[in-house]
Amino acid sequence: MARGGKRPGAGRPVGSKEKHTLEREARMERVRQRVFEATDNLIDSQMLLAKGMTYVCRVTIGARGGRSDPELVTNEDDSAAYQAEIAQPASPAEQRGALAARRQRLTQNGAR
Repeated sequence: MARGGKRPGAGRPVGSKEKHTLEREARMERVRQRVFEATDNLIDSQMLLAKGMTYVCRVTIGARGGRSDPELVTNEDDSAAYQAEIAQPASPAEQRGALAARRQRLTQNGAR
């Protein structure tokens, strides 16, 4: 009588899978199906995020440097104008001029 070691016919058959492996594969297949069904919506959402702007809000800066509450821009012409302004980067000279104007405005208001 054998007292251990390899026995013929013992163990799981070759190529079969454990129960937890089958459950995990079934869950992954359900996830793949859901992603496949929602592919168009997912791509559209990612494209909107990649473009960077879905909504345009207007914030005004007062004379004393205070900011107003964000106000949603609903007029398409205004929205397009703001987006075009944001898309056009300012030249270095314009950036320096804007920075100098901001510093001057801050010093006049006593912020510094």
